[in-house]
Amino acid sequence: MKYLFSLYQGVDLGEEQSVVGQIDKDKIPVTGNSRFGCWCCTIVKEDKSLQRFIDGGATELIPLREFRNWLVSIRQNPEFRDSKRRNGKVYQKANGEYGFGPFKMSARQEILKRLLRLQKDTGFTLITNEELKMIDTLWDLEGDLSRRKLVDLYYDVFGKRLVWDEYKEPLYDAEIIRTLQVAAEDSEIPFELITKLIVMINSNKYVAKSSKLKKEFDRLLSEEWIHYDAVKEGLKDED
Repeated sequence: MKYLFSLYQGVDLGEEQSVVGQIDKDKIPVTGNSRFGCWCCTIVKEDKSLQRFIDGGATELIPLREFRNWLVSIRQNPEFRDSKRRNGKVYQKANGEYGFGPFKMSARQEILKRLLRLQKDTGFTLITNEELKMIDTLWDLEGDLSRRKLVDLYYDVFGKRLVWDEYKEPLYDAEIIRTLQVAAEDSEIPFELITKLIVMINSNKYVAKSSKLKKEFDRLLSEEWIHYDAVKEGLKDED
């Protein structure tokens, strides 16, 4: 706790200074309401607390600031954001633009790659193996048919394998995945829908009750993003 207070000691954030004397006999002056939350938070446009730490001599934090500012720059960029929410819902703003959902898979891969490079360059522990394992599982469930994107990305950055790398076998090899992509394009079916169906079937292949698989199949095919454009065109025809 004393170390935490010492981080803020002497930091001028334009706030009223208070004195903390509960640590030991020495009075430790700290800024009254200053705080340093998640270093990559993008809620505010500029993290003044982080900047003042840097101004105070903590130059090792400069790469973290640059990464965080890059996150801010892509947050409202449609090239990085999906046009549907995780539940498949789609909405349009008053100006006709689509509202944002989560980051696209390609964007998440770029974010993680930059974060891992940042961890390697700074020596800071910015993400743990447990967190990487959770992300890896999520990517598998969200359509990574290769099942290799995260573990290969980690190897490209660090030159070593994650402990579970050897167990990551692809559902299909690159040639089959490319064939599926071409077939989806020719049939004008979103490839994302194909990947979701494949993952859903694979996740339920050991389920004894066929009703559960049918329920999952119906739920997926009923998601709004699949039918949104057709429904919108149909409403225009009625008008």
